[in-house]
Amino acid sequence: MKMIIMLLVLLFILSGCQGNNGQTTSFDSVSSNSLDTSVSETTQDSMKTDGDSTMDWPEITRDGIDEELLLQNLNIDDLETVANELQTLVDEIRQQEIESPEFVLQGKWLDYVYESEHYSTVIGMGAAAMKPLYWIIYKSDSAGLYEWICSDALDELSGFNFEDENGIRWAESKDFLRRFNEMVLDTRDGK
Repeated sequence: MKMIIMLLVLLFILSGCQGNNGQTTSFDSVSSNSLDTSVSETTQDSMKTDGDSTMDWPEITRDGIDEELLLQNLNIDDLETVANELQTLVDEIRQQEIESPEFVLQGKWLDYVYESEHYSTVIGMGAAAMKPLYWIIYKSDSAGLYEWICSDALDELSGFNFEDENGIRWAESKDFLRRFNEMVLDTRDGK
């Protein structure tokens, strides 16, 4: 019970500090027919042979997400670390944007993300960061910068290839989450 209360408090804090522009996007906004959801053989093999693999996602089912199981499998310390590191990164990007609007207009924010110590810390956590990243994206009603960075980190850690024939991975965090779920299920089913 104490863990659930802590998670709810943390979720409340996260949802209030995401700093998005108020836009939300439907899971169904991108046609799955137009997307390449291929999985590398290495990823398929690691999922099939390693019960503790980074790709072991029993919480994701064809009937939806088993939130109770996801909550049980979520490490609160890792969630706090991921949330704090990436929120600090978003705050730094927003400060840069205020100081220099061309920072955003020229796409310098993307280099800033990848060169950031905060992003590197989350990526350095490896598999320990994956479920916290998933939880943040899944529970957020937003699809802003914070969620995009979380999606990008989970994309990188997953090893999945989300690119379509034009080199486009996914449009925004809700699109990423839908595609991630499909990838996990297809990989588990051997597709």
